[in-house]
Amino acid sequence: MCTNVNMKDLITAHHEMAHIHYFMQYKNQPKVFRDGANPAFHEAIGEAIGLSVGTPRHLQALGLVQASVDDTAVDINYLYSMALEKVVFLPYAYVMDKWRYDVFKGEVGKDQYNCHWWRLSEQYQGIKPPVLRSEIDFDPGAKYHIPANIPYLR
Repeated sequence: MCTNVNMKDLITAHHEMAHIHYFMQYKNQPKVFRDGANPAFHEAIGEAIGLSVGTPRHLQALGLVQASVDDTAVDINYLYSMALEKVVFLPYAYVMDKWRYDVFKGEVGKDQYNCHWWRLSEQYQGIKPPVLRSEIDFDPGAKYHIPANIPYLR
């Protein structure tokens, strides 16, 4: 991973290290037991570590901030910031998997892939493409999880 010295990359690095630790705990198990019963569990571990490393108190313990203010208003602002980051992501994740499922169910033909993507994006996220798009474009494929066939809502 190529990182910059910023909060986002610090949290991402810890999230990815949590995945590595998860894999290390199961490395000697038969292949069938190396993944969780639900792919969301794996992501939940990464998210829990990512959220933990970003708390003001932990950053003070690491010496990355001078002092952590133990104040209700500071805590509420931090939690509100985290909620804004996580909650606004949900419609995007839903659109990605809804698009995939609609394609897999045969409800959308390949001549409508891009149009269907933007129709869902407008319906659930309230956004439109910044420039005119057509079926020559394949905007869903810009997200790694689409061509790699990885569920996203997890």
